[in-house]
Amino acid sequence: MVIAQIVLNLDIGGLEKMALDLAGAEKRAGHKAVIYSITHPGKLAPAAESLGIPVTAFHKTHGLSPGVIFAMARQLRRDRIDVVHSHNAVIHHYAAAAGWLARVPVIVNTEHGLAGRNQPRLMRLFRAVNSITDAVVFVAAETEQTFRRQALAAPRLARLIPNGIDAAPFCAASAHPGESRPRIRLGAIGRMVAVKDHATLLRAFQTLAAEHPAAELHILGYGELRDATLVLARSLGISGRVFVHGPETSVPQFLSSLDIFVISSLSEALPISLLEAMAAGLPVVSTRVGGVPDVAVEGQAAWFCPPGDADALASVLHSACVAPDLALRGARAREIVLRDYSADVMARRYLDLFVEIALNKRHPLERH
Repeated sequence: MVIAQIVLNLDIGGLEKMALDLAGAEKRAGHKAVIYSITHPGKLAPAAESLGIPVTAFHKTHGLSPGVIFAMARQLRRDRIDVVHSHNAVIHHYAAAAGWLARVPVIVNTEHGLAGRNQPRLMRLFRAVNSITDAVVFVAAETEQTFRRQALAAPRLARLIPNGIDAAPFCAASAHPGESRPRIRLGAIGRMVAVKDHATLLRAFQTLAAEHPAAELHILGYGELRDATLVLARSLGISGRVFVHGPETSVPQFLSSLDIFVISSLSEALPISLLEAMAAGLPVVSTRVGGVPDVAVEGQAAWFCPPGDADALASVLHSACVAPDLALRGARAREIVLRDYSADVMARRYLDLFVEIALNKRHPLERH
């Protein structure tokens, strides 16, 4: 098969890493993978090209751009694409319309979370292309349930395929949780935006810091709330123990320096950063959101609390900090990822779906 992953762009983020890992796994499985970027190529484009995965950008500007649809349809025909695979609702109407014009046999969308569902115009466009979409894949059951409840995707289209990652770089740079006690390093990765709720994390850490004088909080991320996060840390009197690392930081090296990985989000689907942290051998403290509890097993690899509750988060962080078996929990976390959430397992599930759709439509995928 010749498979086109279609993304807004390849700037660094969980969705973009997932698309790149999936394309790489499809290539390893003997298929041809290409990536189409609706706007600019993005910072991960060189990594894709180094794997022999071509990246084509269509340089869409603000507003509705029908010309991008026609340009993409021409490129789909030139590349003889068998499968259009778009990522998130924000660009699916472009991908689906171009795929339909180019007579691509299989058109699939993956929803990585709930972004865009509160934008009525975007959701109208998403619903409008349901009829020319063969499947909408959700990476977590909670996201699927929300889409069903709000009638955003026809029930016949829904599939569930969890994210996967290339675990090798994270296994190679393994963490050693609990090895440097009494120092405990907590770490979080994510865009510094409201939904990640770094404010609650800081308030929880303020409580924890009083009980654990050698505890540190490290945040790898960037975004609109970076400066506000630093200001809040100063106002809480913890700025000397809170460290913010920029996006140029090596993620495997960052994770290898931690003892506990923390997610404080108000909403998630299935974060790539969670899988990366678990592959690095880190136990997890998280709010009970999205698919996180389905992956990081409570009592074995993780502790959970409700979202938006600083006291509850501080309590489970304390439980993790004093746990005598951090290394064992981290080892269990890694086993879970290697068994069920590798990029190759994810790719096999997607490839099976593409073939199933083609067979149901009685349309042979000539390169399969």
